[in-house]
Amino acid sequence: MFFIRLTRAVPLIGILIVLALIIYFVALFRFPSAKAKHIVIQFFMWVCSILSGVFLLITLYGLIDKNVFAAELFGSFLVVTGLGLIITLIVRWRFFKKYPQYKLKPQETEEPQRSEIDWAGFLAKIIEGFFNSKRPIR
Repeated sequence: MFFIRLTRAVPLIGILIVLALIIYFVALFRFPSAKAKHIVIQFFMWVCSILSGVFLLITLYGLIDKNVFAAELFGSFLVVTGLGLIITLIVRWRFFKKYPQYKLKPQETEEPQRSEIDWAGFLAKIIEGFFNSKRPIR
């Protein structure tokens, strides 16, 4: 009976699959294959996390309001997005195992120290060079 109720979430699964394909092929056009996969994994981490939270709140509200239909409907959506989040975490773990360079966070670099320019000394050397030149005066 529970699996029959999960069939209500088939459109959600279809939308997530189509969205993943579109994002992957657009990213593949611009980036290498590994980077495109990383982008899709990051996107699904965000989407599944946010949707799971939203569906959890709606399901709890349906239970508090004693609206069984809404609680069952959004509960099935919660199960699907929760499974999507678990699958995404497994795929992310396997991806980082294969491509460990994507696991590293970019680090801040130090800006090189700029020395203050001694303008007076700089101008003095220019003037000294101008007056001490051995060029003939015309």
